[in-house]
Amino acid sequence: ILTRRSHFGSSDLDSAQRFALNVMAQSQALIQKLLKAEEDAEQIITRAREGRVKKLQAAKESAQADLDQIRAAAEAEFQTNYGAAMASDGSSDLSRLTEREIHAVAHDFTANGDKVTKYVFDKVVSVNLELTEIQKTTLILGGA
Repeated sequence: ILTRRSHFGSSDLDSAQRFALNVMAQSQALIQKLLKAEEDAEQIITRAREGRVKKLQAAKESAQADLDQIRAAAEAEFQTNYGAAMASDGSSDLSRLTEREIHAVAHDFTANGDKVTKYVFDKVVSVNLELTEIQKTTLILGGA
């Protein structure tokens, strides 16, 4: 653009160059300011994320502590109720019922032992050695 010096004096050229350098310097300064602002924004976002993670961790720990307390209270209540139930006559009733059942099984064994032994012996000793018609047919067809 500025090819002819005859139209412009050297002071005009220096002034244009200074203006261009000044504009470039201001542009560079604005770019640096923008980069700095971007970096600051990233740091703010990073701190906010870290704060959120810490708050979530604290909330989780608090909830776990509450859950542990509730669980401990429920366990204590269960143990109290279970202990009371076991201390009652329920355990002695169970023992008496078990003892009666054992005696009933022993009595049944004594009363029916001979009958069971005879039944099993008869089934083992008296095996039918004759083949049925179906067995005979199967053997004939299978052998052919």
